Amino acid sequence: MQRIPSQAFQQLGKLGTLNLDHNQISQIDDSAFAGLDRLHQLELGWNQIDKLSTSWLYELPLLRTLKVSHNLINRTDAPLWRYCEFLEILDLSYNGIAKVKPGSFVDLQNLLELSLSHNQLGDVESDTFLGLTKLQAL
Repeated sequence: MQRIPSQAFQQLGKLGTLNLDHNQISQIDDSAFAGLDRLHQLELGWNQIDKLSTSWLYELPLLRTLKVSHNLINRTDAPLWRYCEFLEILDLSYNGIAKVKPGSFVDLQNLLELSLSHNQLGDVESDTFLGLTKLQAL
């Protein structure tokens, strides 16, 4: 599987966990996760995804765990997370992230665990993790 098309899981409305690790996914179309209103865990590790998009994250209102390690993601910005208010675990390890802008995670007020290990991070500014008051593991 190289691409997740729009509404690919439309008929699976009761799905709680979706594991798509170890595929060749490089493209996720807008509305790819439409209908997965109860999804709480999404695993997309070990793929070839180079960016995350609000166009499919907003369709996952109850998402608590997002694992996108071992991909080609090189940036993460604040607007990306505005629809992820319940996210508790975010794994961005083993990507190509070189810089995290200050306040990038400000909308993730319920985040407990954030993994940024094995990226290409350089300097980390003091307000990079602004708003992460519940964070327990970094």
